[in-house]
Amino acid sequence: WQALAVGMLALLTIACRRELPVAPEQYVSPVSYSAETHDGYTVRDESRDREFPVRVRYPKDFEGPLPVVIFSHGAGALPNGHLIYQEWGTRLAESGYAVIHIAHVNGGTASHCTPLGIPAEECRPLALLVGDTLPAVWYDRPCDVSAVIDDLDAIAADAGIELDHDRIALMGHSGGAHTVMSSAGAAIDFSDSVKGVTYFEPRITAFVAHSPQGPGSLGFSESSWDAVSVPMLITTGAADTGPTVSDPAMRTVPFQSMSGPDLYQLHIDSTDAEHSVFGLGAEVGLGGRPLNQLETYVFSTTMAFMDSYVRGFEDAKEWLGSDQIEAWSDGEATIDAK
Repeated sequence: WQALAVGMLALLTIACRRELPVAPEQYVSPVSYSAETHDGYTVRDESRDREFPVRVRYPKDFEGPLPVVIFSHGAGALPNGHLIYQEWGTRLAESGYAVIHIAHVNGGTASHCTPLGIPAEECRPLALLVGDTLPAVWYDRPCDVSAVIDDLDAIAADAGIELDHDRIALMGHSGGAHTVMSSAGAAIDFSDSVKGVTYFEPRITAFVAHSPQGPGSLGFSESSWDAVSVPMLITTGAADTGPTVSDPAMRTVPFQSMSGPDLYQLHIDSTDAEHSVFGLGAEVGLGGRPLNQLETYVFSTTMAFMDSYVRGFEDAKEWLGSDQIEAWSDGEATIDAK
């Protein structure tokens, strides 16, 4: 009986750790690898006298140059930002992508005032709402992304891999979604007089914004997305609030404001579709835990978008344009497209 009890406990443990079964309507990338991790590289941007660490995750035994995902973490400036969102990093690497996690370090909250021409009397980067001066991290984030792209060959050599300069995606959650929108060309108001600042990184193939901000948050206004037209996926849900967003509906404004083509929004209509769902937890760790059902909707949709616009898989694009996720989720999750 003792041996039987131990055996039953082992079976129960395995069952508790098992992945959710793949539904016929779910998109699953057709390739699968083991994920490897490389640490220890620091990107140096001489133009801003700035350096920051990155962590690289990549598929083991992949042949040829790897498609790249640059991942921007949430919150503001974090010295360990490259160590979080490992669930995303691990799963993307297992699906055949090299993932470069950036730590957007604090370079001084007012270091952007001079390069942006913010007057001294306006340089009060303490608050996060429109009408106040944004801290420098929101200036540095898209510049950090460009610095990583500039340094791709050195990053690849340090990790012992090949990276494809023509297949680059940018992904971020929460504060990282701000990085995505900035790099896609959204206009940002930094202070009372310095408004409509735009960045655009043309070397990026596809953009993924998990839980983006809406107007009135982190320098975005109603017109911030008017000129943005790039391949982009936005993910959000009915309970997706956060430090600067109290109304989840505001996170849908970027999709409403942008023009297509190649624009998608996943919306999960559930009271359990909270902010952390779209970051797959965002915890520090090695990754590889089972996803819950809502997280599976987010990951499956993201992989379909990535495989469509970074790798050109036709089956993935067909899935995005279908109603399969609505059938799979009994209407709880829907994808709108432009």
